[in-house]
Amino acid sequence: GPEYLQVKIAAEAAGATVLMAAPHKLVSIGGLAYSTDLRNVPIDLPKESFVYEAHEYSWSSWSVAEVGDLLGAEVAAGEPAIMSQDTAQTHCLALGSKCAGVVCSADGLRCTARAETKGRRADFVPPQVSTFLTYRNRNPNFERHLDEHWGYLVKEGIAPVWVSEFGFAHDEAQSSNEWLMRFSNYVRSTKPHGQADGLDWAYWELSGDQVGGTSRKAGAMESFGVLGLCYTGAASAAHHQAIRAFSGDGTILTSNATATVLVEERRRGARLTR
Repeated sequence: GPEYLQVKIAAEAAGATVLMAAPHKLVSIGGLAYSTDLRNVPIDLPKESFVYEAHEYSWSSWSVAEVGDLLGAEVAAGEPAIMSQDTAQTHCLALGSKCAGVVCSADGLRCTARAETKGRRADFVPPQVSTFLTYRNRNPNFERHLDEHWGYLVKEGIAPVWVSEFGFAHDEAQSSNEWLMRFSNYVRSTKPHGQADGLDWAYWELSGDQVGGTSRKAGAMESFGVLGLCYTGAASAAHHQAIRAFSGDGTILTSNATATVLVEERRRGARLTR
């Protein structure tokens, strides 16, 4: 795309500015698509001065809801125009406010620019392009998807990656949640060269109440929150226990019929974040 939309150029310019003012600071760089896509973004900054950030939620790459009928690049009824992701994004930019985003098949090869939304709100302002992959229920190639989008940076020793945001709702904190099980195992088994532990991460969110925003209400219970509304303890024992298991302070999560994650603690004082 055009230079003013290229994340590499923006990240390098911003990072260089920060390091010029504060050479000992660590610059964190997020990827495209809400920091879920770090493909083809080699940043020309000192390796010791930056870290990549990756985000992951169940809807990011595991299970994405269908967004309705796929319309072609032109604002007209008819058969969808199937094209590559790059071509679809170019068409979307040309359509401006008439484009609601790009929708691709699970393999990312068959894409179309959506001319209107059905069942999903277009929450971006052109010339940004939102791209949605349609998996329906689950992504059968989940681990490979993570490898291709950001895990390769760690596995190939290119650069460190910090999973700076992930989370799940209270009612998702069950060992039958396959996404949570597989993502936990991925984070714990993806190890930087020369290190025994897996990736470092931060959980969203600690607070027990919402602070407002799109589709949110200030003061309402935060369904992803570690703490309850009164901030005096965990909002859900099962949810809290699942986070402790995710941290590696217990056995690898496995899928079974129990309603909560049972943890065999190996260290005292399991951390909420690493």
